[in-house]
Amino acid sequence: MQLVTSNIRHLRKQAGYTQAQLAEKLDIKRSLVGAYEEGRAEPKLSTLVNVSDLFKVSWMI
Repeated sequence: MQLVTSNIRHLRKQAGYTQAQLAEKLDIKRSLVGAYEEGRAEPKLSTLVNVSDLFKVSWMI
């Protein structure tokens, strides 16, 4: 899961979003974005799909 959390942070920073801006775009709380990035929480599959759609990255293996 560490790879997912570091990728969320990387994609967010690359796009120039704050945690609050990303949270707004994903319709989740800012604290949840922070928890994902710090590895304190695991994103739901639906959230991961939304992240991949937002950043136009593939989530299929």
